[in-house]
Amino acid sequence: MIMRKILLLILFSFALFSCDNREKKTMGKISLEIFVYNQPSKNIYDAVRIPISKMYFKDNNFIEVLPDFENRKQIPFAFITGDKYARFNNLEKINQITKFYDLAKKNFGVKFINDSIQNYTSKKILTDTSFNGYNYKRVAIATKKDYTVFYIHQTDTILPFSLSKQFDKDFHGILNRVDTYEIEKDRFTSLRMTISDTIPSNFFNALNNLK
Repeated sequence: MIMRKILLLILFSFALFSCDNREKKTMGKISLEIFVYNQPSKNIYDAVRIPISKMYFKDNNFIEVLPDFENRKQIPFAFITGDKYARFNNLEKINQITKFYDLAKKNFGVKFINDSIQNYTSKKILTDTSFNGYNYKRVAIATKKDYTVFYIHQTDTILPFSLSKQFDKDFHGILNRVDTYEIEKDRFTSLRMTISDTIPSNFFNALNNLK
């Protein structure tokens, strides 16, 4: 149940930070993708990778690059600032955007909402782990239908968004991976968030020149 809504709607919930004593990252890139293994107990190669979104940010302004299945060829970008968003085609004309919409009603790509994790109070702390040179806290939530493991990267840095503010605050890090095994369907999904300091010059210029 924890990942089912994500799989069906391809919507991802982000919560904006209001305050935190840690150092806030002011610029960077985030990539979101999900891996789906349809019958991992029978055929581990029956899998698909689904790109969700790439987002470039400076402070609390975001430019979201939508994948092909989000009708990218017609309107490839979304500009997100504060509690509003807009779709646009040309990075050089981002300052000319005049028509914005309520961010709470955004129903494509990354969806910014302050949502809580189901069954959070039933979580179980697992042993820490390390991979790709980073240390992670691991937390599991088990139900009759799903077994989900959350990976929280241990860091003093925070981002202007979060997959789960609850996990980030309680475990002093950044939640950037969620693995779920759906027991009845024998399906495994892995939501992964990658963070980088690198921003292509065209996106940097667009964000830097915002008025």
